[in-house]
Amino acid sequence: MTKRGWAGLAAAVIVLAVPGIFFVKAATDRDENVALTRNEVAKGPSGGRVWRGTMTNRSDDSLYRDVAVTVRFLDRNGRPVGEVSGRADRLEAGKGLDLEAPLPALATGMQMHKLHWRTGDVSADLGPYAAWPFGHVQECFPRAACR
Repeated sequence: MTKRGWAGLAAAVIVLAVPGIFFVKAATDRDENVALTRNEVAKGPSGGRVWRGTMTNRSDDSLYRDVAVTVRFLDRNGRPVGEVSGRADRLEAGKGLDLEAPLPALATGMQMHKLHWRTGDVSADLGPYAAWPFGHVQECFPRAACR
């Protein structure tokens, strides 16, 4: 093969490999497969604000075990004014861990403070994440993973 042929082959490999690398990274990213897919404030039965969130297993076929999450509610200065925690022994692909808590009056945003999970021989302890406004969710793919 000529130099020109090798160069063309190398360029083709690069063009095909780069999107593949990004796809594999997205599919295996430690903090994207169990993600916040619902983050909403509603009026509770007593008239006060209630926060509802869902952590969803967005993988195609992975089972996550020992899932535990702590969400902090933050005031306008970013200080914690409350929190809610939840856990699930098993979180199968496409399933969610629902969270709900009365929202403190001073809360203006939230933060996923801790996220723990295990799958296969891998375990992850993630967080704290950046502060997010109410309503923010992690990008959902596939879209059906969002509620």
